[in-house]
Amino acid sequence: MERRIISPWQWQDGFGYVQANEVRGAQRILYCSGQAANDETGAAVYAGDMRAQITLALDNLETLLHQAGFTFADIMRLNIYTTDVDQFFANYDAIIGRLAEAGCQHTGSLIGVARLAFPEMMVEIEATVACSRSSTSQEVELDRRFTDEKNYSGGSELWACGICCFS
Repeated sequence: MERRIISPWQWQDGFGYVQANEVRGAQRILYCSGQAANDETGAAVYAGDMRAQITLALDNLETLLHQAGFTFADIMRLNIYTTDVDQFFANYDAIIGRLAEAGCQHTGSLIGVARLAFPEMMVEIEATVACSRSSTSQEVELDRRFTDEKNYSGGSELWACGICCFS
């Protein structure tokens, strides 16, 4: 897979993202549903605590990516929805430090919204991921498991999935 970062300016570097990623020759692309601060039962947790919500949303995204054979470094686009942009920026280090450590150079948007799926949710993170690695045996098993389910989009190259589908 060939990845070319296109950033005609440098101001975005301080925010830890790039203006564009051109991808050629990707074998697998993963479109992730928004990940939020939901526990293993789907219940929203950490009401009022932006930092804890960011951390758990990233944990959930990382779990999803690992399940599909991807890492944070494979993220091409990251859209973040928040009910409080100011609080999000006050806790920005909780997200950008972790992603930078993993080698993530994503494009994306930060979008302020009036509300997310549940009133106590403050942040939701949606990712598009690509890589040139071929499928692993774990992914082949997932492929079989999702064949008869509605959230399977067909083929072994294009997936539409998520831990919580709240976007």
